[in-house]
Amino acid sequence: MQTPAEGPDIWAVAGGKGGVGKSVIAANLAVAIARRGLTCMLIDADLGGGNQHTLFGIEAPRTTLDAFLQGDEKELASVATPTRFHGLTLVYASCDSIGSANPKHSQKQKFIRHFRRAPVDVVLLDLGAGTSFNTLDLFLAARVQLVVTTPELTAIQNAYGFIKCAHARAKSNEALGVCAPRLIANICDEDGAARVFRALKSVTATFLSAEPIEAGFVRKDPAMPTSVERGLPVLALSPSSVGSRDIDRIAQVQLEERFEPPTDQVDRTMARGLNEELRVAERLYHVQTEDLGGEKRQIRTQVFESGRVVFSKVLPYGTKLTDGRVLPRQQQVEYQHRVVVKAIREQRLT
Repeated sequence: MQTPAEGPDIWAVAGGKGGVGKSVIAANLAVAIARRGLTCMLIDADLGGGNQHTLFGIEAPRTTLDAFLQGDEKELASVATPTRFHGLTLVYASCDSIGSANPKHSQKQKFIRHFRRAPVDVVLLDLGAGTSFNTLDLFLAARVQLVVTTPELTAIQNAYGFIKCAHARAKSNEALGVCAPRLIANICDEDGAARVFRALKSVTATFLSAEPIEAGFVRKDPAMPTSVERGLPVLALSPSSVGSRDIDRIAQVQLEERFEPPTDQVDRTMARGLNEELRVAERLYHVQTEDLGGEKRQIRTQVFESGRVVFSKVLPYGTKLTDGRVLPRQQQVEYQHRVVVKAIREQRLT
């Protein structure tokens, strides 16, 4: 992917209600961006309540966004902390400094000017809950305006309230930007997401004459709580889990709108591999499934025991399943991996 000449793509993740998983989704979107070879600056813009450093297993940095807003640091990049992910940096907002949640108008404008010219491909803003002017203005400064909610009635009501306030704020000051929210339904299945989208589209169409876009939904994932406890985003901890795949898909759709594909189409389309360790009947196996890409156009699964390959299965792209289905490449990797893992667990691998 190529960096757009007009500056970084700006994304904002907001939620009318606290506790809907907004920060977790923002953290994993940032990882999904970086894993595609793009540079990303994740800004914890939940002013006065930042916790992104915890989600990444990083101790609270000494230099924070507050230092930039107060003028102690001249450049936004100078308060960015590296993460364990190549190309991904974090700007931390202090949660224990009096006044940090209420920057002056001039400070906010300076902040917006600087992140709009940050030397990265994508700037991702993790915004606080609620409808303060600061939150709304930062939301409207983004091209990708993501609103996270859950199927709970109170969360849907707060999501609508946030969209309504953002719409009114944009209408009162056109210089702030256009309100074009994109909905993420979190911790729900496809039916639950459909109900969320239907409810919010109906109420916004009735009262605002505007309809938000469906960005996607994220299923309930048992790996999510574990990832938070370990300080490692779920896309890194368990990349094949349902939540990881859902967030990765959302990120890909937003990126495709702005970034051109690289010249090397083969590299771009290679599926993500899977690695797993299994202990069965006192024997330890390592299972690895990978997209061989290039001219080979094959998916290979290998099983290792004590560093030795004890089983190998190679299938070409587009291999038909017994029911006649042909899976997209990423799904083929996942399916082939599951089949081999199941065979190992059942001790019938030959």
